[in-house]
Amino acid sequence: MSKRVLKILFSGLFLVQLLGAQDPRGRILGRVRDISGAVIPGARVTATNAETGVVAAAEANEAGNYQLLYLNPGRYRLAVEHPGFKRFERSEVEVRVGDAIALDVSLEPGQITESVTVTAETPLLETSEATVGQLVDRRRLSDLPLAGGNPAYLLQLTPGIISTNASSHGWFPHAVDATSNIAAVGTRTRASQFALDGNPIMSQNGQASYSPPPEMVQEMKVQTAPFDASQGGFSGANFNIVTRSGNNEWHGDLWFSHYSRPLMTRNFFVNRFIFDPKTGPITEEKKKSQWPPTQTNRYRATFSGPVVRNKTFFVFGYDKLFRKRPVTGTNTVPTLRQRSGDFGDLLALGSRYQIYDPATTAPAAAGRFSRQPLPGNIIPASRIDPLAKRLLEFYPLPNSAENPEGRNNFISPVGTKIDYYSYSVRADHTFSEKHRMFGSFSWSDLSEPAE
Repeated sequence: MSKRVLKILFSGLFLVQLLGAQDPRGRILGRVRDISGAVIPGARVTATNAETGVVAAAEANEAGNYQLLYLNPGRYRLAVEHPGFKRFERSEVEVRVGDAIALDVSLEPGQITESVTVTAETPLLETSEATVGQLVDRRRLSDLPLAGGNPAYLLQLTPGIISTNASSHGWFPHAVDATSNIAAVGTRTRASQFALDGNPIMSQNGQASYSPPPEMVQEMKVQTAPFDASQGGFSGANFNIVTRSGNNEWHGDLWFSHYSRPLMTRNFFVNRFIFDPKTGPITEEKKKSQWPPTQTNRYRATFSGPVVRNKTFFVFGYDKLFRKRPVTGTNTVPTLRQRSGDFGDLLALGSRYQIYDPATTAPAAAGRFSRQPLPGNIIPASRIDPLAKRLLEFYPLPNSAENPEGRNNFISPVGTKIDYYSYSVRADHTFSEKHRMFGSFSWSDLSEPAE
């Protein structure tokens, strides 16, 4: 494949990323004036990312206004300079997901070799957009406990957001149906939108299709009242999850968790069966039969770094979950007497359990039909199909006599397995101070093989 074709495919990947998406990057905008308040057209404004060294540049227009667009979330150093004025510098300008930071600059007369540096001020607030919500930053993702290692768990920190899952739910990454059970600001469950890097990741019925590992997430922005025209198609909140970019430092993370039967306790229903004298003597075999081995292993790994320093970066993430657990199953199976056609025990419960012989169907008055009862509720052995007898050999015998009708008389654990994995990758490239692009790709697979 030629280099030209590769470039076209690579560009197409990033162009598709932008179609129909709300850009998750932020911007810095403002006006440049002198100390008398007069605007300064042509002033050069640059913002340098503290971690990647990527520079974004713009010039103030005839009204002194400037905009630095498409800035990845992170900390920036802002610099403004113009001939005849001292250079202005401000560090620690934090740009978050979708922010529009308004920062006006006042330049002092002097030589451009001189500079005015601002190092400590009140953190900048976003005042240029009418949105209500909250940001879940990288520090919260790193320091706060995450149920199931799922970053979406922290969305509940936002006022007006509640989860409608059971409090004991595991929040594992494959359970995207449960992750989507969010009610926001008075709307019904699953009335919100989930987006990854600005692209909606909804499948159907208000369900998100993917949950990234926390190490791949830079920030999450929750907009509970998006009043501007950039949002639509939902009545709840907008959850914008943004993947993190690589930087000039090589970095890797490894994470592993494990729990199994020795670290757990049996639930109420399993204990009820084990310690019920009606189900037989309490033995270790009985306990093991109702609480088979349970195991959950989770592996996560991320790797990031520069391809070209200050220019091209990548980050790769892998998430693997294997889970094996029992679920108590309740079924109804025929008793030993019923297998031979004897249902006489049911007659003791009332005449409504009488079995009638379909071979004795005869016309009755008023256009109806009648059948003769089987004596003693016993089906003659000659009337039972030989194939049915063979099939009955594969049915287990009842192990519970709690229900006199014989319903739900077989209780057993049903083993379930979950085999889940996902891949995530993001690449950022800077062409110049005014041209940058990024692309992210995620893939997940869930298999639930039978035990």
